Amino acid sequence: MNIIKDSTINKTVGRNGQTIHTIVLHSTYGSYLGSVAWLKNPTAKVSSHYIISETGEIRQLVDEKDTAWANGNLQSNRESVTIETTDNKKKDITPKAKEALIWLVADIKKRHNIKDIKYHREIVATACPFLNIDRAWFATLDPLAECLAQHQPLVDEVTKLKTKLAQQKLDFDATEKRLKDEKDKIVKEKDKEINKLNEKANKFQRERDKAVEVSKTCEKLVGGLEKTIGRVQGESDKKDLTISDLVARAEVSIEKAKSPLLARIQTFILDIDKAIK
Repeated sequence: MNIIKDSTINKTVGRNGQTIHTIVLHSTYGSYLGSVAWLKNPTAKVSSHYIISETGEIRQLVDEKDTAWANGNLQSNRESVTIETTDNKKKDITPKAKEALIWLVADIKKRHNIKDIKYHREIVATACPFLNIDRAWFATLDPLAECLAQHQPLVDEVTKLKTKLAQQKLDFDATEKRLKDEKDKIVKEKDKEINKLNEKANKFQRERDKAVEVSKTCEKLVGGLEKTIGRVQGESDKKDLTISDLVARAEVSIEKAKSPLLARIQTFILDIDKAIK
């Protein structure tokens, strides 16, 4: 809820070293704005830390660190936070004012760890507060804390479960990282193997191209041999050479052609062997 900050000179700065341990409930016998004006009037010599309107508006006139002039008792003033609720000559508090009062009391109790709530009439002889305000509304310092205290075993189990889940998440994250690292390692090794296979395939392709070139060379050599044999045959017809001469010449021609061919073929075989290893 929103608290309107206001001020009054009707106060004592500080609390003379006293600790706040009580909330004192009051009600004003008049309208909200008229009561605010009276609490700010220097001639009234009265004040309160807070005042609540019938519509639930909360106005702070005195800071909680300072002493308000409300209870008619100096020691009580120094040890308490005081709250005025506008009654405007009525007995029953409005629902909006009640809601604001309960919220404000709970807030003050929580901040100062207050357990004691008193009516003004319990401190001095007065009819204040005139409104029907039930102290039971403020019985619990912190409803949520009280509820949790009643269900502490369940709270403990929830805490243990949260701790377990947090550890499981850490374990899961570690496992996930380990699996990712292993996957990256496998992919990297597979990439290396693929690169090696690609290198072998490229090398084999190069050797195949060489083999094609050798094959073409062989075809050329065979063609040359055929031409040589034909030429020798022609010369034999012209010169009437003997069969022995023809054979000798053919062998010489074949040896000349065969040597480079065999060398190329042997080199090709060695390259193929290297490529497939």
